[in-house]
Amino acid sequence: MEWFKDLFNKKTRRSYLDYAAATPLLKEVRTEMEKYLGDNFYNPNAIYAEGERVRKDVEEYRAQIAKLLGVNKESVIFTSGGTEANVWAVRGVRPGKIVTEEGVHPSVEEAARGITGAKTSLISSITTENTLGRKIREERKKNHSEYPLLHIDAFP
Repeated sequence: MEWFKDLFNKKTRRSYLDYAAATPLLKEVRTEMEKYLGDNFYNPNAIYAEGERVRKDVEEYRAQIAKLLGVNKESVIFTSGGTEANVWAVRGVRPGKIVTEEGVHPSVEEAARGITGAKTSLISSITTENTLGRKIREERKKNHSEYPLLHIDAFP
């Protein structure tokens, strides 16, 4: 139990425990991102040459991610973060009942509020790297007939 007391001892080294809110970038990711924080800062939706070059890069990243996930590239959407992604996932389905489990992120609850319908169109679930033993593919298969879409808010 001494180790636990040490966590709160101001003289000991601090431990960062808020990875759900902000996580340090991998060195490789930071290196890639730095290209677009300096000289290649252009709007990828612009029609001028520099913007079009950045857009080409974005589309290459999209294709790589799609291949990694085994989906088509049109399915990959870039957002500003988890909250925006949750809102898109919940609000982007056809009208119907949204089923959420206890503990989902507040952004999921807020986005689902007021959405009603006769048929269930989405079930939203949460996982933290399968620490509770949840297998995402098994969850999808189990709920496929009753819940056409499954939203998993997953974080490491």
